[in-house]
This record gives sequence, structure tokens and C-alpha cells, in this order.
Amino acid sequence: MLICKVKGNVVATIKEPRFIGFKIMIVRVLNGDGTETNTEFMAVDAIGVGIGETVLVIRHGSSARVLFGPTPFNAVIAGVIDTVYYNDKIYNFNK
Repeated sequence: MLICKVKGNVVATIKEPRFIGFKIMIVRVLNGDGTETNTEFMAVDAIGVGIGETVLVIRHGSSARVLFGPTPFNAVIAGVIDTVYYNDKIYNFNK
């Protein structure tokens, strides 16, 4: 699992039928203290997040299949992160 920041969304007028009803978001991986890395990728939004939110991303196809059954999803947004305790400090997100 990864801590990520939602940076944008992707609009696809034609897509795999199993993607219908889900937003595809662009996320950037964060370090434990909330600083951004250079790694970005797309993830299917399973919970209804918005741009700018800090989220928990599952980036394994097998985990996505547990949530959705047979699916082409490789990365799934599965939670909104409020607080991270890392290196003896507390970091608050999504205020």
C-alpha cells in the first residue's frame, strides 16, 4: 500500500466496461512525512475522492481482485488518510 496525493483525473469516453462507474485518478506517491516524490500513476477511485486529498492506494492487482472480483484494475484508491504517525511525529492530512 502507498500514501498518495490525488493530483488530477482522467476522462475516458470509451473504456473497458468494468471501469464504468469508477473515476480514474492521477496520484503521486508521498513519503511518510507527506513530502512528494516524483512517482505518479493512475488509480481507480473506489470511494469517491477529490483532487488534493491524501489517500491510501493498493497497488497490486491481486488486492483489487479481492475488492472487485475479476477486474483489470492494478491500482485502487481504498481510503482517505487523515493522520500518519512516522518517525515519532504526527502528520495531519486532509484538513
